[in-house]
Amino acid sequence: MLRAHVWHPGHGTSEDIHNHRSPLASYVVRGALGMELYEPVDPGAGEGVAAAWYRESLTGDEGDWLLEPSGDARLRLVQSARYTAGSGYALPPHVLHRAWCDAERPTVTLFLETGAGRRRYTDVLLGAATGDPAGRAVAKKRLDVDDYLAELAALADLLAEDPAD
Repeated sequence: MLRAHVWHPGHGTSEDIHNHRSPLASYVVRGALGMELYEPVDPGAGEGVAAAWYRESLTGDEGDWLLEPSGDARLRLVQSARYTAGSGYALPPHVLHRAWCDAERPTVTLFLETGAGRRRYTDVLLGAATGDPAGRAVAKKRLDVDDYLAELAALADLLAEDPAD
């Protein structure tokens, strides 16, 4: 599956730490993307940061997202990177990471998910201040054809702009 992601700048726009169901590759078309990679550490070792671990899966026919608690975890930051226009990266499905727009204007990436070795769930790790989403189903926002066409037109306009503006 190939998707375009539009990342908007601003405070607090980092994703939660998570992994994916399938291997992925991403290419930065414009702007810049910041990314951190994490690894789990032994909770008794006293290092890393505390997080609540959830498994995100899809519910029923609608395929809404469901977060179910899986316990506590500790994570250690192992890499920080910045990807600019023209660069790319690939991640196996188990790699814990988070990303954000690291530019003053929106960043656009192409995201290819291969589907190979697909897992049934995604791990999502939240800090203590995030709140408890346990057992909550989050409805996916469905777009009709006109909405999809409007989003694609907005993306085309964004890509036509001078990235230096």
